[in-house]
Amino acid sequence: MTKRFIILFSLILLLYSCSSQDKKAIETVTQLQEKVTKMQHQYNSVDYLAVKVAQKEYNESMTLIKKYYFKDTIDKEFMSALDIYRGVKTGTKGIGKKKEALESNLLLVENQLINLKEDLNNVSIQGKTVEEALNTEIKNISRLENALNFYLKNIENILFAHDSVALYIRNKTRTF
Repeated sequence: MTKRFIILFSLILLLYSCSSQDKKAIETVTQLQEKVTKMQHQYNSVDYLAVKVAQKEYNESMTLIKKYYFKDTIDKEFMSALDIYRGVKTGTKGIGKKKEALESNLLLVENQLINLKEDLNNVSIQGKTVEEALNTEIKNISRLENALNFYLKNIENILFAHDSVALYIRNKTRTF
């Protein structure tokens, strides 16, 4: 009788400890999903129309400057503004193909977290595998967050450069 009680108690303890770890893992996955959702909102909040307008106006202004501006003219204010305005071109290099990659990676990470949560709920993975899977997802989300921040910073630089000097540059190019 005591052997049965010890075995039963051990099984209950084992099941309880496993379910406790699984609950923590599921909570961690839920937190990661919330983080990815916030990242998707940040990504979706970008005003791409404003970025396209900035790029178009930059290209038009630079075409006029290359065609009509004489470099022997000394205009420090214009040159300073032009240096700031070149931030549109610099920022554009940083966002090119990254937009599509970010979009697909956000979707991929979201799906991986859904699958991981299902596996945890179905007890398909246990023990060290759970810890390894969580660590992998945490690293993936960290890398994705860094890439998203870089992307958003480039968008911010484009819009700042455009908002701060585009009107001045455009008016100046009309006087050449």
